[in-house]
Amino acid sequence: MDDRLRVVLVGPLPPPMGGIARGVEMLRRAPQVRAEVDLRIVDTGLRWRSIHQTSTAARLLDGVRQLLRSAAVLTWRCLRGAPDVVHLRSSGGLGAVRDLVLVLIARTFRVPVIYQLHFGRVPDIAARRTGEWRVMRAALARAAVVVAIDRHTERAIVEALPHVRTVRLPNGFDPAVLPPAPAPTGPGR
Repeated sequence: MDDRLRVVLVGPLPPPMGGIARGVEMLRRAPQVRAEVDLRIVDTGLRWRSIHQTSTAARLLDGVRQLLRSAAVLTWRCLRGAPDVVHLRSSGGLGAVRDLVLVLIARTFRVPVIYQLHFGRVPDIAARRTGEWRVMRAALARAAVVVAIDRHTERAIVEALPHVRTVRLPNGFDPAVLPPAPAPTGPGR
């Protein structure tokens, strides 16, 4: 029997190679993760348009398409064998609607959700009580754990939703992908 932790990771895979996509790819390739975790990915990356095509109509249409695809894949993953946890990585914006739907699907199957916010606009949108905040707040309230990118985001979430378990974890990176440091130059070298 496979007793590895069963995780459904929701986030984009590259290309393009943005911050969240890079993190998802690093987790997918990490030897320790592959050894200890049965990792299934719900890819939320856009594959049917350029990331530079940013008209409101195109973004809305693609967002609905992405929402339906992600919801269907997550539902299928939960039906095939309930995961131990769903880890949802988010950049907010219109994606907050997708996030809420996916959190509700996971909760329907009684699967706890880790909701990781990869952006620092939360204090501003919470203070202004935007539509994005109202939708995101509904998802945050249903998450088992919320991961905040910085102390300001963590504080805004704790103040608005004190019952929600919130932890702070800055965006990580793989030092192996960094270019080598330049050789020291100047006097004495």
